[in-house]
Amino acid sequence: MSKAGVPVTLEVVGGGELEAEYRERFRESWITWHGMLYDHESIAEVSRACRVGCYPGSAGLSVVHMFGLALPPIVGADVGRHMGPEPAYVVDGVNGLLFSGGSEGSGLKDVLMRAFFLDLQAFRRLSEGARMEYDRLTMPPLGVRLKRVIEQVLPSAGAC
Repeated sequence: MSKAGVPVTLEVVGGGELEAEYRERFRESWITWHGMLYDHESIAEVSRACRVGCYPGSAGLSVVHMFGLALPPIVGADVGRHMGPEPAYVVDGVNGLLFSGGSEGSGLKDVLMRAFFLDLQAFRRLSEGARMEYDRLTMPPLGVRLKRVIEQVLPSAGAC
């Protein structure tokens, strides 16, 4: 599909109770339905064709997953409406993009257009910002952090 001269494809990853209805309702050549994907390689392969990751509903841990793929997330700006704290990590224009007005409003359309018209340098900065946020959230690795907590609580545990 082309919007304002920009070729657009939509890669839909995920499922849910409305998946069959949406597949039937939105039969378009520019939409690819992948269904539920659980392995990282499959998700990474799909993401390589994507400029951004968009979660128009109540987002959660998937935001961190998008960061890890250097895929700037697009999420609703009303942090209180999300499933977890992760959407609050999105800083508009730094590591992702925010929209207002709900997924049915013009806010989502406007931010998607903004994403597709970013010049290459601005897009790279946004993508790098997403990856840097992932690194900030996951370093040091969870195992190292847990070991530190255990050693603080049980000082003799380090000798195990």
